[in-house]
Amino acid sequence: MTASARPLRPSALRGASCARSSPRHAGHAAAALDQTIVGPALPTIGRELGVFSCHRLGVTAYLLSATAVTPIYGKLSDLYGRRQLLLAGIALFASARCSARLAPSMVLLIVARALQGAGAAG
Repeated sequence: MTASARPLRPSALRGASCARSSPRHAGHAAAALDQTIVGPALPTIGRELGVFSCHRLGVTAYLLSATAVTPIYGKLSDLYGRRQLLLAGIALFASARCSARLAPSMVLLIVARALQGAGAAG
C-alpha cells in the first residue's frame, strides 16, 4: 500500500459526523416519538373533546403538512443555512405542541397538529 492510498481512520471521522448530525437526529426522534404517542391517543382525546368522528384528521394533518413542507425546508436551508432552519423547525414544533396540548376544541387541535407537522419537517 502506498502512502497516498492510506485508509481513512474511522475513529477520526466518526466524532465529527456524529457531532454535526446529532441535533438533526434529536429533532427527528422527537417528531417520531410525538407521532407514536399522540396518534394512538387521538381517539381518546376526541372523546374527551366531545367529537367522535374527526380524530383521524389530527394524524392526517400532521403527516400532510410534514410532507408538503419538507421540500420548502430543503430549499430554504440551501439559501439560509441548515442550522437556522433546524432551530426554526424545532421552535415551531415546540410551540405547536404546547398549542395542541392546550387546545379546547378538535378544530384547534387539528390546526395545531398541522403546525406541528410543519415544524417536524424541518
